Amino acid sequence: MVPVTDYLEGNEGLRVGLRETRGGIAVDAQMHAGKDVYAAGDIAAFPLPRVGASSREEAVLTRVEHWNVATDLGRVAASNMAGKPTTYGCVPFFWTEQW
Repeated sequence: MVPVTDYLEGNEGLRVGLRETRGGIAVDAQMHAGKDVYAAGDIAAFPLPRVGASSREEAVLTRVEHWNVATDLGRVAASNMAGKPTTYGCVPFFWTEQW
């Protein structure tokens, strides 16, 4: 899946459609994409620390196309927009079948 981001290109400060974001929008751990812009869900490429990384700076931009992660990212973005500083620090997970 490749997100539709054409309409965002050219907006100052947004990193959109980059190879490392797999076509999404690069955000920080607070889901902040640019000046007064937040992104969450399938379109957001968020920093996910690598195994063995010693700091958040070694994180890799990651997009996860699953409703569970989209819900978590949405909560983080909403909290930050409401003035309650929150970061996404979970390890994304999903399942293929649930019994």
